Amino acid sequence: MRNKKGQFIKGNITWCKGKKVFVGENNPFYGKKHSEETKKKIREKRKLQKPTFFGHKHSEKSKIKISISRKNKYVGKNNKKWKGEKAGYHAKHGWVNRWLGRPEKCMACEKDGLIKQKIHWANISGEYKREITDWLRLCAKCHALFDRNFIERERILLKCLINKNHEF
Repeated sequence: MRNKKGQFIKGNITWCKGKKVFVGENNPFYGKKHSEETKKKIREKRKLQKPTFFGHKHSEKSKIKISISRKNKYVGKNNKKWKGEKAGYHAKHGWVNRWLGRPEKCMACEKDGLIKQKIHWANISGEYKREITDWLRLCAKCHALFDRNFIERERILLKCLINKNHEF
């Protein structure tokens, strides 16, 4: 067994403990070489070998079964690269975009049809939690005001509550 760094863990028993293993001088082919004729035979045999599923196609029914079995299997905490709350700024904004989609309308000033860098997901608490209710749709101008000072933050939050656009 190895740890995350790839180092052997002390005290673990190797897979070959107590078994007859053909390694080094114990291997009956140790010190010998294949002849050119044998190498040619091995090469030809490998050329003829095809992958086990070669030439076959999955039926539509099996494709659907495979799709269903894999859907949401490696999402969130089940993903081996999951960092949870330790994830960075861009990772958390990517998470919000995946779960809430791209915003189109500002919740504070109600500008509509905004795209790309003109509309943002703003974090309410400033802690960048993975909670859907902790994010607001704001245009770039309102987002800058929201992040700049506490008075503007309160004013924008009140506007958003009055407009009742904070539904999920």
